[in-house]
Amino acid sequence: MLFYLAGVSVGIRLPLFSWFAFVPIGLAANALPLTIARLGVREYLLVLFLSVTAQVESERALAASFVVFAMILSVALLGGLLYIFYRPKSLAATQPANDALSDSATISSPSV
Repeated sequence: MLFYLAGVSVGIRLPLFSWFAFVPIGLAANALPLTIARLGVREYLLVLFLSVTAQVESERALAASFVVFAMILSVALLGGLLYIFYRPKSLAATQPANDALSDSATISSPSV
């Protein structure tokens, strides 16, 4: 669905089913650790599949691939910022301390 929306945003008018035909192949090839940030593999395959199967200009196919990359990167950056700056309330502030356990640690053993 992400590739379909990126394609529509750059002017590629293909049915959703056409995207389902070749996007899984591109995603499987993109999972291979061949390049930095996996750039290049997805772009090449998208240009290849769209130009051969749907006669889409390579510039539009490349732009759609970069739009998908920008979408993925923006969501990842948002998650990274949330991870860095989000601090949940500590459990100590929401629950009373269990004094029974802390008192038992201070009890001395009987002397013999």
